[in-house]
Amino acid sequence: MVDSTKKTIREVLLGIAIYLLIASVPVLIFTNDKVKGEGGLLIGGAAAVLMLFSMKLSITKAMHMQKGHSAYLGFMSVARMLIVVALLGVIGWFGWLNLITMFVGFFSLKFAAYVQPFTEKLIAKATTKKQGR
Repeated sequence: MVDSTKKTIREVLLGIAIYLLIASVPVLIFTNDKVKGEGGLLIGGAAAVLMLFSMKLSITKAMHMQKGHSAYLGFMSVARMLIVVALLGVIGWFGWLNLITMFVGFFSLKFAAYVQPFTEKLIAKATTKKQGR
């Protein structure tokens, strides 16, 4: 894996962690069952992390394919979404966790992708301060 890819993944993972910390506050304040609410948020966040690595592997594999790479990427995207729907269905059927907070947890990947340029600057600023000591 190229060093810039590792760096980007670290930045997106930081964005997911920040999102989950921020989203955890209203979940703890406004949900009746705090354990189900936080559990849903954490499972959604874990699924977002798994989707991140699945996307990374899919893109890496597609870059080395001679032909059919766009079909492969489409198939993997649909497979990821079907897994998310299946996970929501199973959790909803059995009522183990809060579906709304789980859905909010899934959005941590979207949030982290959008704030990645800011987390890049945040990490760069923190490492320059650390190296300056």
